[in-house]
Amino acid sequence: VADKQDAVIMINYSGMYGVTNYYRKLASALAEEITAKDGRVAFWTYDDTRKTTKDLDLTTNFKEFSAYLWSSGSWASGTKDHPNEFLSGVQEVLDTTNWRTGSIKTLIVITRTPLKDPDLNGITGGIIRESALKNGTTSLYVISENEELGETYTELARSTGGDAFWNIDVSNITIPDHDFRKSNLSFSLQNYHSKPNESLNFIVATADEFTTYEWDLNCDGIFETTTSEPSVSFTYQVETSG
Repeated sequence: VADKQDAVIMINYSGMYGVTNYYRKLASALAEEITAKDGRVAFWTYDDTRKTTKDLDLTTNFKEFSAYLWSSGSWASGTKDHPNEFLSGVQEVLDTTNWRTGSIKTLIVITRTPLKDPDLNGITGGIIRESALKNGTTSLYVISENEELGETYTELARSTGGDAFWNIDVSNITIPDHDFRKSNLSFSLQNYHSKPNESLNFIVATADEFTTYEWDLNCDGIFETTTSEPSVSFTYQVETSG
């Protein structure tokens, strides 16, 4: 079903003592908004002991989601905040979720612990980014309680077309339900080498289709070239690699 949203809400239940109901209300409000627009939502939890659990598969039934959310009291009792298994949990969601073809795929993570990259299982942010961009982008959103925590996730989240939030209430969070990805993803040029005056071809490898592609080919932070196709050729005057 094209343009329908599939969202997984995943909560790190370790270290949530004292704020359980606040984050439940936040997750509930997001799920209610998504299902009200015929979207589907799933509920997952993860902890600091390499355990990730799918509590509820994707559903359009908000009451069913709410029932699982408010009955999962155990996720408030964890006390260990480091190291966290955020990346492994995200990888499992990306690998196993039955997303609808053509849907807007979103993963929303609520956590009180900073990003550890790589995690104890060896999963890295780079691995997550590549997985999120395969077979149509899955955008990652991370919600945490302060700027110091939130900023550890910002680069990774934005590289998938998502974002990180902190110091938040429900009204301050925007999870797009339209195909914002066509103008919002960034990619890094990797594994290239050019001799002087040799032309290189760069190709964006992603299942998504974009209307325009902007290229910063000399890595100065400025887009010098815009194309309508996911490729570009460039000739470097000196030996260049990246």
